[in-house]
Amino acid sequence: MFIASAAVMAAVAIMATMLRSGRERTALVLRIENAAELRRSLGMAGMAELMGRIMQLSSQILGSEPGSAPDVRADGAGDLCLFLPDVSLPRLRRRVLRLQASLHSGLRIRSGRVVPAVTAILVRDPAQGASVEQLHAFASKLGGSGAGGLVIGTYHASGAEHAAILAPVFTPDRVETWFLPQLCTDTGTVIGVELEPRLRHPELGLLTAAEFASLLDPDERVVLVKAALAQGLAALRQWDRRAIGVDHLTLRLEAEHLRQGELADFLLWELDRQDVPPLRLVIAVAKALDLAAGPSNAAHNLDRLAAAGCVIELIDLGVDGPSLAGLRRFSPTRLRLGEAFVVDCDRSPEQQRMILAIMALAEHLGLSAVAEQVSTQGEHAYLAQIGVAEVQGRAVARALPADLMPGYLEECDRKAVLASPLRRAG
Repeated sequence: MFIASAAVMAAVAIMATMLRSGRERTALVLRIENAAELRRSLGMAGMAELMGRIMQLSSQILGSEPGSAPDVRADGAGDLCLFLPDVSLPRLRRRVLRLQASLHSGLRIRSGRVVPAVTAILVRDPAQGASVEQLHAFASKLGGSGAGGLVIGTYHASGAEHAAILAPVFTPDRVETWFLPQLCTDTGTVIGVELEPRLRHPELGLLTAAEFASLLDPDERVVLVKAALAQGLAALRQWDRRAIGVDHLTLRLEAEHLRQGELADFLLWELDRQDVPPLRLVIAVAKALDLAAGPSNAAHNLDRLAAAGCVIELIDLGVDGPSLAGLRRFSPTRLRLGEAFVVDCDRSPEQQRMILAIMALAEHLGLSAVAEQVSTQGEHAYLAQIGVAEVQGRAVARALPADLMPGYLEECDRKAVLASPLRRAG
């Protein structure tokens, strides 16, 4: 059975006791599809710890506004039921997607990292007129789309029942690329941007990568990257024509992207089609890649991109990042410091020792350093002081849509001119 009876009964029992004061009554059942497998591998104590972490994360994400904290219940079968008070459905659906993405990226418990496979079912009663038995029967009939799916069921006051699976999250025409500015610590100017693909969903609105990534299959994620590059290069050409261009675009590629056999050919074809030199494209290689083991699609793609002149950037070397032994053949020229290195780097001696060691390695290898997730001015100042070439994050600027970028770049250029005596004199 798709939903354990105990979970359904917990859901409808909670809803049946609600007062008629909210917008509508909604319960969320989280089905842990691999609960039996997790219980065998973790044991009862480990499973209890995992369920506690899921309940905690659910409360944090779904109760992100004052007074909206959910009532979370668990049953012995590995299902969770959450009663969600007074939250509009569009906002709730986005939060559920964010919760699923967080769960599918894995949770840390004492025995290690665990990845629960979760399907979510929202049970709604807008008219608040259904009985416990009616809601129970309705919820029991809902089918799922597999782990990662989101199913929405609505019970109408007339007794007519309707169940709907959320419209597909991804179609290529929904891709909308945003741009995250990268600031040069030497000149204070915007020297580059990182491409951040987002999706404009007909029901959910604009979704960030954190909200949709775990719901896309590998082929869809590759199509997403291709669309982001095409839009990014088109924007770069427009900025160049207005003399407000940046030096480079950064495209982040995960291991699953690089394993696609024809990826490099497409990226280089797109660069040629839009008449943009490869040296203006930075390929940021994320997550561990075993490239030293021998020929592979990932190695072939990086070989092709590096040989064509694209800049290769390593992300978080030594922290679940690319293998230096495997990547040195591609002549990387940039090293990116992620949040694990950057957070509190201006205040924590331990962080400073770690980041200075990485900076020394980068200097020895001839790599320029870039920092992401820079969230405070103190972190920004410290990173600039120790020689990090570029920074990005909240302390610099948030990601912007394409229509706001020209005005932002013009304003940055104006401020840079006013701040530079030499440029004013020229």
